[in-house]
Amino acid sequence: MERKLAGWQSLYLSKGCRIEKLQRNFLWGGKVEGVNHHLLNWETMCSPIDYGGLGVKKLVVFIKALLGKWLWRFGVEESLLCRQVIATKYGIQSDGWSTKNIRGTHGCGLWRSIHSGWDDFVQYVDFEATIDSLLIRSASGSYSNWNVDFVRNFNDWEMEGVISFFGLLHSRSSFKVGGDGLRWRLKGNGMFNICSYYTALRGSLPMKFPWKSIWSVHVPRRVSFFVWSATWDRILTTDNLMRRGCQLAGWCCLCRCAGETTSHLLLHCSLTNELWSFVFRSFGMLWVLSSSV
Repeated sequence: MERKLAGWQSLYLSKGCRIEKLQRNFLWGGKVEGVNHHLLNWETMCSPIDYGGLGVKKLVVFIKALLGKWLWRFGVEESLLCRQVIATKYGIQSDGWSTKNIRGTHGCGLWRSIHSGWDDFVQYVDFEATIDSLLIRSASGSYSNWNVDFVRNFNDWEMEGVISFFGLLHSRSSFKVGGDGLRWRLKGNGMFNICSYYTALRGSLPMKFPWKSIWSVHVPRRVSFFVWSATWDRILTTDNLMRRGCQLAGWCCLCRCAGETTSHLLLHCSLTNELWSFVFRSFGMLWVLSSSV
């Protein structure tokens, strides 16, 4: 019955969620059969390393960030053949930066899926206007004249202001004269970047975490992973196992004098304390252990 239920549940999971489920099982894993304890929630696992996670990509969010590249290319590469085909089929809006909303329910077209991320994508885009359409340049490009159209003729008393306006235009030579374009506000150079978009979509909250002391030291990765798990108080002590429903004796497996919590097992157990004292004496150090990991 459990196998059938698992099969039915998988039918309602997207492919991205199924792959993430395989990742979770592999990470906490071991053998297929038996109990595998998922010691930390997946949301934390997918946080950046400097925020206390492992930097695992959330696939649904990462795919959305990858598809954002096609929204960007649609806006900036007007000569792209596939862009022209899509624009002809669906029509354009937002001054040509995007297609019209796809309202039909029939089919599951590729562009429908890509365009569904437009509302999130446009939050990080600035529309950069230039003066290209207001200039008449010579064939050699050596000089240019302003081509400004006004909606009505001027009154005599307005001419002084008009002359002042054109004087200001001719005095400025730093205007950008290229075509209008998009600017990606998450990067200093204004170009779209998948990593920056993923980070924005991921939206991890900053937190203080001693990640350099864990991942930037010259020890085997399995040691760093154990220290990382201990920092989150997620190693399989009897205290943690009992909270997960295991029926066990609650005392420490080393001293059998107190409850086996992470801090007790790694710091305050009498046998552990002797080991720490030996290590510190060997290096000539005086050290006071903290109250918790």
